[in-house]
Amino acid sequence: MSKIASLLALAALGAVTVAAGAGSFAHGRIVNGVLTTDPVDVRFYSVFNNVRTECPLRDARVQMTFTADGGLEGYLAGYTPVGAMYDVQYGFRNGTAISGTPASAALINTRSIGQAITIGHHTCQGAYYALLQNADGHRDPATGRCTSISTQYHIRAIPAFVVDVPKQGVGADAIRQH
Repeated sequence: MSKIASLLALAALGAVTVAAGAGSFAHGRIVNGVLTTDPVDVRFYSVFNNVRTECPLRDARVQMTFTADGGLEGYLAGYTPVGAMYDVQYGFRNGTAISGTPASAALINTRSIGQAITIGHHTCQGAYYALLQNADGHRDPATGRCTSISTQYHIRAIPAFVVDVPKQGVGADAIRQH
């Protein structure tokens, strides 16, 4: 039975569990070849110029269609807190060094200045204000203002196969250790 047939067979049971990372799961269903999950909070991590950042995506949902070649194509969408979106794009205030300790001001400033230059004439303050103005999720009951901005990622997954064969040649021992 192919993997798609196996997944579609699960659809008959009415639910599919999709890993959402870091020990959490999203429950979902497949209807007419489309996988749709229930909302779940996820986090994205990235490292650039030795600064590690993380960005939460709240109430994230996946909507993916199975393709004829056994892949998936669709969207991951949710809400990113305004401060986190700003940090990942401009400020890097929550950035850490690879070791996990807070990143030095020199690392953070170098990364944020470089990012601001690449986006044209926008200032960091202007970008933060624009994010606040366009926030459309997670209303703060005390202020009435939305604190998150809708975020969407287009995803295309292709089938991959791991072939575990003995390694030969220079460095084969190093490869076997990992």
